[in-house]
Amino acid sequence: MVSPLIVISQAVPKIALAPLLLVWFGFGEMPKVIMAALIAFFPMLISALTGFKPLEPEVMSLARSMGASQWKSFWKIRLPSALPNIFSGLKLAITFSVIGAVIGEFLAGDKGLAYLIQSASGAQRMDMLFADVIIISVLSLLLYYIVQATERRLTFWHQSQDQIAL
Repeated sequence: MVSPLIVISQAVPKIALAPLLLVWFGFGEMPKVIMAALIAFFPMLISALTGFKPLEPEVMSLARSMGASQWKSFWKIRLPSALPNIFSGLKLAITFSVIGAVIGEFLAGDKGLAYLIQSASGAQRMDMLFADVIIISVLSLLLYYIVQATERRLTFWHQSQDQIAL
């Protein structure tokens, strides 16, 4: 079960936390990193928790009967069975983190893509504005495909690899 505190933390608009992050951490990179992490955290957590749900009792019983320690059972049984869910969450989280980083730059950036978007918008340079949006989209897509390629290498045995192709 997901803690109500975690659900409440997801319900808080992240943009409302931005002024607090600026006061607490200044105008450097830290508020931007924290904003990206906050936005990416929830889908990753839910996917990981779903992946680590209890396995069939027979599987763990068999591992214990073969002398597997809890540590070995984790690495050989629990983690591999959770990896497909973890990667599903990671694919969501990696694209959300780009959104979070851009939001962080909008609030306190004097450089970066959000700064370029603000400059282009203020100067009514629609060509530059569209170019920035395309760069953000391509960056998100590239990060997604990196996670997907890693997933394919680590979960080659899982049936989901045969079903979904983007």
